[in-house]
Amino acid sequence: MHGTIFFHLQGFAEKVLGPSGWKKLLEEAGMPMKVYSPAAAHADEDIIALVKAACSLTKLSAAEVLGAFGEYLAAELLALYPQLIRPDWRTLDVVSNTEHAIHTVVRAKNLDATPPVLRAQRVSHDQVHLVYASPRQMCTLVKGIVKGKRHPPEALHFAYYLARHARTRHRELQIRRTHHSQLRR
Repeated sequence: MHGTIFFHLQGFAEKVLGPSGWKKLLEEAGMPMKVYSPAAAHADEDIIALVKAACSLTKLSAAEVLGAFGEYLAAELLALYPQLIRPDWRTLDVVSNTEHAIHTVVRAKNLDATPPVLRAQRVSHDQVHLVYASPRQMCTLVKGIVKGKRHPPEALHFAYYLARHARTRHRELQIRRTHHSQLRR
């Protein structure tokens, strides 16, 4: 996993668990005190161990931890790549363009980076069909990032589908912008 994720996980741990949150998280994971370089790739096993440790410390499920971290991470990632995101893009525009506008740049700048492959199809002005493919199976992190990006504020509805194929597993996610009148029904 890319070091940027670990770097921001440290900030998230300190926000949620207090100033010594990173130390607590590493201890709970049985890992030595460690600094993850944002410019390098690190073992997927480390992120898995840290998420499990966060679950233990917060009494939340992995999906809840990843979702909350994703919401926190959204602003950090958008600040990291402002030149890649058009100012007029709303949430579904960012989702639709993440793979070619951001992930291709990340992969080009760091050959060890392996962000998930996101295939987005704009179904309508208010809906995106997203296929998430990654051996990490952290789709709830993506959902959290999408929820955290909502600027301007937008009401979104998410529907997941697990797709199994002979060679790969991926998640399919429908993201639909709901209008306030639809929310009252």
